[in-house]
Order: sequence, then structure tokens, then C-alpha cells
Amino acid sequence: MNRPPAVAGTFYPTSPQELSEEINALINQTTHIEFPSPKAFIVPHAGYIYSGQVAAAGFALLKQKRPFPTTYFLIGPAHRSYTSATVSCYDSYETPLGTIPINNIIGNELLTSGLFKQDLAAEASEHCLEVQLPFLQTVADNFFIVPILCGDCDSKQIAQALSPYFLDPTNFFIISSDLSHYLPYETAKTCDNTTIKTILELDQTYENKIDACGKIPIEILLHLAKENNYTPTLIDYKNSGETAGTKD
Repeated sequence: MNRPPAVAGTFYPTSPQELSEEINALINQTTHIEFPSPKAFIVPHAGYIYSGQVAAAGFALLKQKRPFPTTYFLIGPAHRSYTSATVSCYDSYETPLGTIPINNIIGNELLTSGLFKQDLAAEASEHCLEVQLPFLQTVADNFFIVPILCGDCDSKQIAQALSPYFLDPTNFFIISSDLSHYLPYETAKTCDNTTIKTILELDQTYENKIDACGKIPIEILLHLAKENNYTPTLIDYKNSGETAGTKD
């Protein structure tokens, strides 16, 4: 079963040529940073006009990674359905740039843990993973994805279930999360800086310190990074007042 795009034409262009040109322009505008071996990143998932600049900064780094990953774990929040932790119901995801196969072998392994379920209602219209895919299709070739949505679940338990996959050098983790929402510019910066500081310090006393729609996915990555001695690095941060919105 193939999942067709749900937010093409709203979050990003439907035209393959226009979409490809926009993503390449965003990636080419990023400041070049030498970062040869990232293991995971946190990238936003708003419409490209708002968050594409910051997302591109992450995916530009992925072009440098060697060895190149073959499976990408995409972990984000379930916005439209009350659920727990889910793995995909589908065999593939489609975007205007083509079709991406899902690694259902890993999906089925996760289902056997009892911590994950399949939830078509949560997955079918969710944007947070879909918007990452055209970026991924632009910088990578011949890969699989493992789409995971998080709702009401224990981030530490999910991290433990994902830990063997995190250690595999052929896998890469993409955490999809925006930060604060609907705040005045300076208030948003203050709030977001607290979240960023919590991430950079791998602070696992994160209660009330992370203001993000993808709080649980971020917590999962904090556990994995802490347990495996990875060091977080801030690559970019912007809010919509700096991209395509107003500062009110």
C-alpha cells in the first residue's frame, strides 16, 4: 500500500520541477559547515516558506556523511490523532519527486516489542514526516525509511527499543519538530533558547524545559545521544519572524 502526499500544494510545491528547484536553492544558500559524520538531527516541519531554511541546513550536512546511510528513521509528533507510538501501515511513501520504500522488516520488529502499533488515521494526513522526504530525496539515493509517530508514549522506553538501530552505522535518525508556537518574537526566542539549551546540554531533567510539538521525539534523541556519548551541536535556529512571518 502506497501513501500519497497529503500536504503537497500547501506545505511545499506540487510541481516536481518547482519543488526540486526550491530545495536545491535552500540547500545552496546554507552556510557550509564541516561536519563529516552526523548521526541524527532535529529539523522543523512547517511550510517551506517558514522553516525550509533551517531544514536545509540539516540536510546539507547529510550530503557530507560517509558511509552514506541506507535507512532513515523519521520520528515526529502525531498532530491529528490521539495515539501512542506508531510504525507505518504503508509499504511506501510518495512525494512529487517519486516513491520511497519503507523498511517494514524493521517496522515489524518494532511491533513485536509491544511499544508500537499501526494507526492509519494518525499517519494518513500527518505532515511532520512527509515534509522531510523531498529534502531527503534531493540529497540521498536508494534508501529506505522507517516512519514513526509519537503521541502518548514513554520516551525512555521508546529510546531503549530504538537503541540497537541507532548504533547501526547504516541508519540515520531524523527528528521532526518545530519549537514554540504563536508567541511574539522576543518571547519565542527566550522560550526556544531554553529548549535549545536543554538539548545541547543533554539535560534529561527536561520536564517544563522543552516547548516543542515534537517534545517526545526530542526526548527520545536526548536519551539515545546521552547513552551513546554523542555531542549535540547547534547548526541553525530561526523563527518565522526571521523567515516569512511578522514579529507579532
